[in-house]
Amino acid sequence: MLGANVRKAREAAGMTQFQVAAAAGFVVSTISDIERGATDPQISTIRRIARVLGVTAADLVDEDEPVEVAR
Repeated sequence: MLGANVRKAREAAGMTQFQVAAAAGFVVSTISDIERGATDPQISTIRRIARVLGVTAADLVDEDEPVEVAR
């Protein structure tokens, strides 16, 4: 669910994987891997991505609630 939540928040923010990666200080494959569920990122990574997307880390890891992005 983390990957789906990252994707939803990224799309709601109108950002590409490349933009999120650059803003968070990662390579684009990091964001791609997370969205596909190919990796289990550290909480510090989740927090950096959440900050860029304007959501909380809890929003991204919550399996029961869809991501709500206020813009």
